[in-house]
Amino acid sequence: MSLVLGSLLLGLGIFAIKPAPALGQNNPAHRSCVANVAQDLSRLMDRPEWQRGRWGVQVVRLRDGQVIYERDSDRLFLGASNIKLVTTAVALRFLGANTTLDTVVSSDGAGAALNRVRVQGGYDPTLSYTNLEAIAQDLYRQGIRSIQTLELVAGESVDMGIEPTWAWEDVEFGYITPITKLGVNQNSFHLLATPKDEGEPLTLTWRQTPPSGWQVKNETMAIGPEDTEWIDTRIDPENRVITIVGKLRAHSEPENIVRPLPEKLIPDYLKNQFSQAARAAGLSVADIKLVATDQPLNRVLVRHSSPGITRLVDRINQDSHNYSAEMVYQAIGAGDGDRLATYLRDLGLDPTTIVMVDGSGLSRQNWITPRALTQLLLAMDRSTVVSEFRRSLPIAGESGTLRHRFRDTPAQGQLQAKTGTLRGVTALSGYMDPPDFEPLAFSIILNQGGTPSPDLRRGVDQVALLLMGLRQC
Repeated sequence: MSLVLGSLLLGLGIFAIKPAPALGQNNPAHRSCVANVAQDLSRLMDRPEWQRGRWGVQVVRLRDGQVIYERDSDRLFLGASNIKLVTTAVALRFLGANTTLDTVVSSDGAGAALNRVRVQGGYDPTLSYTNLEAIAQDLYRQGIRSIQTLELVAGESVDMGIEPTWAWEDVEFGYITPITKLGVNQNSFHLLATPKDEGEPLTLTWRQTPPSGWQVKNETMAIGPEDTEWIDTRIDPENRVITIVGKLRAHSEPENIVRPLPEKLIPDYLKNQFSQAARAAGLSVADIKLVATDQPLNRVLVRHSSPGITRLVDRINQDSHNYSAEMVYQAIGAGDGDRLATYLRDLGLDPTTIVMVDGSGLSRQNWITPRALTQLLLAMDRSTVVSEFRRSLPIAGESGTLRHRFRDTPAQGQLQAKTGTLRGVTALSGYMDPPDFEPLAFSIILNQGGTPSPDLRRGVDQVALLLMGLRQC
């Protein structure tokens, strides 16, 4: 089983991450008459193990929005990564499926020696050091040989990179990284850990050009098949040392390690990445500094484009990619509450039913109602970008964050939904095609602190499977 280590997709922990046990043939969908569905669902959700928590559910018929079942659907819940449904829907509808997020390089003059060159970030979540090398090579091909001052526009202030309502553990363990208008390699360290013989240290290699002056301290070991795998990282910014500790099973598959940089290191990190790329291309740069401005200089030299919004939305929903969600959220101007409210009204939603302070759902000050989620799903099903939106959602038992869930059940291949998990929170919202009923849009949210996430997921999955067994009778 693959171990996801420190990635922005699922987070960096000090323990092995395993999927919740699948609900297989021993747990088939309960067949329920639509007339009895309220009674059947209440019996399930009113079990003693859920009495400390709250369920929020709404299920509607896809063709006309008729409510099949609801429970506290107008109350606000912590929706975790179901917030990404709002981010991606707004991006597709109002930025446009083919829109790109551009990094613009401009200058205040012409010739081989330039006084100022400005690199304007566009919230591209895919911008990498390799892209910087390509940009620098493009400048060299244009005949540019020296730059007096290279200005990097990363936002009004790099201090805005950490949303103050994110949980410290989410930042520390790698669920999210500082968000800047101009970010490189997801503002993170990327390494590959390859286990060899048992008892020997793992082989650690950089998956990016190493930041200048940084060293890696290896405190890892390959272990036997019965031992527990885990990986953790420690950063010493004063001495520029990143320490990798932990164990992986001997001769198992290599694992990616993605460790977000501490916020205070971002300015020097960005300068370092651009300096290395320029030097590799043969450009002389006397000074690099961060500036706060929204205006490019008068002559555009290079425009580097991200993949289209459709591909970014795929990454956000399929992999629950937090960094991409936050960058896209900033790109659509969703940090402007008035603008977001306008977008929501244009989608036919009541803005008071959705409270967003970020685009990923990591903040515990994000709130949403199950009704808002089903209304969003209905609106997107009737939109011109329905195929792009539906394609971005994981398929039960087959893809994305649902690839290990609902295997060997009636939901496999017949349920598309966005997952959501925080400590004490599990959510699942999307579309389903029950074999003996018509297509549905649904939102199921369970908020119950103190209960392990796998237990919450099993409860939500049981509700979904009961709905998959709906029939007219």
